Amino acid sequence: MSGLFMRIDGIDKFPGMATVKEIAGKKGFFPVNNYSLGFSRAVHVAVGSAGDAEVGVPGISDLVVTRGADNASAVLSTLFFAPGDKGKTFEILETKQKNDGKGLIPVKIVTVEQGRLSSYDVTPGQNSMSISFTTVSITYYIEDEAGAVTKGDTVKFDLKTGELVSGNAEAKK
Repeated sequence: MSGLFMRIDGIDKFPGMATVKEIAGKKGFFPVNNYSLGFSRAVHVAVGSAGDAEVGVPGISDLVVTRGADNASAVLSTLFFAPGDKGKTFEILETKQKNDGKGLIPVKIVTVEQGRLSSYDVTPGQNSMSISFTTVSITYYIEDEAGAVTKGDTVKFDLKTGELVSGNAEAKK
């Protein structure tokens, strides 16, 4: 039983939440069907001068999430109309079954801070939302040959400052 789950910081319990009580020490998860997050950058290369490529400013899309309609939908639609002063921290967890079959472990965690729902669409049996944010981080988990899963690198970008806060040390050289 692997899957995708979402968590909103500060909202740990509500009727209809996922039957999974805890993942990686955190509570308050509910299932999602899919998510997408895109990064883009304009790179200008003049013909005959490929060594002088100009790199543009990164463009980062909203976090787009689709999920079935259930009681978490009431929580999410409330957050659309009442996002709070600083928004919320949203986490998307990609999980897989533990090797012993007892519980779930993270494979990847996408976290957005000061998130606010910028759109919320209601269709029969499904909801789709876009979440704007000020900081995004993606934490990767690594499985070794013995099956042990450990936390790997976290890539974090702050949109307010336009700076990479953390990333893979080898890639940054």
